[in-house]
Amino acid sequence: MKQLAKESTMKAAEVLSVAESFFGPEGLGLTVADHADGCVTFEGGGGFVRVSASAKAGGSAVNVDTSEWEQPALRFLTRV
Repeated sequence: MKQLAKESTMKAAEVLSVAESFFGPEGLGLTVADHADGCVTFEGGGGFVRVSASAKAGGSAVNVDTSEWEQPALRFLTRV
């Protein structure tokens, strides 16, 4: 498992929306396994991606935990 983090100028809700578009059925085709306040988890291809975002002055703190989806997770972080 790999853990990635980034500070973003986007609001937390915007980060999660981008995550759903990027990783979900309309993007990379992963299944949304869980959607909680501030966090969304995707599963598929023998792995998972969990994106969490919390409000921070000037934007949000973004954390990504992933297994088998490290390269797409790194690409996602360049978009937020």
